[in-house]
Amino acid sequence: HADSIMSLKFECENQETNVILQEIIKETCDRMRHKERQRGENEVALEKLEGEIQEEKKKQQLIEVKKSHLKVEAKIEGEAKGARIGEFISHLACSQVGNKELGIEQALGLYSVLEKYDHQLKSNAAVARGNAQLYVLPGDVNLNLKG
Repeated sequence: HADSIMSLKFECENQETNVILQEIIKETCDRMRHKERQRGENEVALEKLEGEIQEEKKKQQLIEVKKSHLKVEAKIEGEAKGARIGEFISHLACSQVGNKELGIEQALGLYSVLEKYDHQLKSNAAVARGNAQLYVLPGDVNLNLKG
């Protein structure tokens, strides 16, 4: 490579030509040093960028793993809740009311009522913890003002 050779000193017999030649040599050397420095800076910037890309890929992989674990946990929790509900309804269906079994239809109906009640309790508790205001209209209550 001609780029890897650097002239340290070169002189001409004519002083004026020698000054111009030395300036050309100096500028050429400065330009080559600048190019080499810029090449090094570019390599460092490129390595940094590649590192950031790898880091983002690893973060994406981590998100995918966490998402997968959350799905598995949700599935396990759902299956467990389903098993508990099934067992509860089965137990209700076999329960005696008087001298007669409750039955699956009535057990499902009763469970549905209990779930609605539980949901309403949770909703009311959430409203009570917040800054909500409750407005009650006369048609919403059984209010008798006759004395």
